[in-house]
This record gives sequence, structure tokens and C-alpha cells, in this order.
Amino acid sequence: ELPEIIKNAANLSNVLYRLTSDQCTVVLEALKKELPEIIKDADDLFRAQFGLSSDKRMAILEALKKEFPEIIKDADDLSKVLLRLNSDQCTVVLEALEEKLFEIIKNDKEFESACVFLKQEIVIALKTVYENKKQKQHLSPIETLARLGLFNKEPNSLLNNQETLEENPLKVVNNITISRGGSS
Repeated sequence: ELPEIIKNAANLSNVLYRLTSDQCTVVLEALKKELPEIIKDADDLFRAQFGLSSDKRMAILEALKKEFPEIIKDADDLSKVLLRLNSDQCTVVLEALEEKLFEIIKNDKEFESACVFLKQEIVIALKTVYENKKQKQHLSPIETLARLGLFNKEPNSLLNNQETLEENPLKVVNNITISRGGSS
């Protein structure tokens, strides 16, 4: 029944808008096979997230993260997708695209174009990931955000120990919270 009701990104957004976050997750799971047909490109992804809460946008991103390399083709698409996201949501997108980043952003001019409307912390994170890829350092977006200080450990504890991050980044990442939140 859901595939007959939800035929495009606007339909998906309208349905998810009326549901709780948990219900959204259930609907997205039920539509798992149909999602690539519902959300084919960055414009569709933008439409699908329109007017939704941060939790609901995250549910869509999690459900689609394997599809990002097909949805996000160039720097304009990347900018369009990242525009309304907070730091956690951008991390999901950047992690999914990490291996394809240089296919999406081909040069510094495209990088600048992709960043025009993005929040400063997202630009910093994206720039660091982009520069690290250029230098072949291959830091994950989470490691990049942690190194930039956009993540920190629980209350009043700064992430100053680079050895801890380098020795066991997952342990650090599992204990982090956003220190400068973006808008929802």
C-alpha cells in the first residue's frame, strides 16, 4: 500500500511530516526497496526533507546512505544536500561519500561553489575532508570533525588528546557530543 501512496519525494515528505520519528523509521524501512525510485537525485532528497524535524531528516539520511553516491553527482548536489543539515547529519553524508569525494568535487573552484550557502562548521569539516583527501591522509569525517573541535567528550572536557583519537578513534567517537550545534 505505501508504494501506491508515496510515489515521489514530496509525497514522502508529506507522509513523514505527520508521523512520529519512530513511525518514520518504520515507513522508511518498509519502503527500503522503493526509496531509490522515490529519491533519485539531490533535488528529490532536498524535497523529501522539506519541513521535517532533525530526527526525521536523520532517519531519511540513514535509510539512504548507501544510495548517496548515486544521488549526489556533483558539487552543486552536495551543497544542496548539506544545506539544511546539522553536523551529525552532514557526518552521515560525508562518510557515505568519502571515497567518491573527488568525483563529486573535481577542483577547488567546485569546492568553493559547494560551500557558498553552508554553515561555517560544515564548510570547515568539508574543507578538511577535501584537503585531507588531496593530501592522501584519508581521515574520516568524524575524525576530521573531532580534530576541528566540533565534537568533544561529555561536559566540560575538551578533546585535546590527539593520541587518543589516533589510537582509537571509534572509542572517542562513541563518547562524543556536538560542541557547536548547527540548526535543525
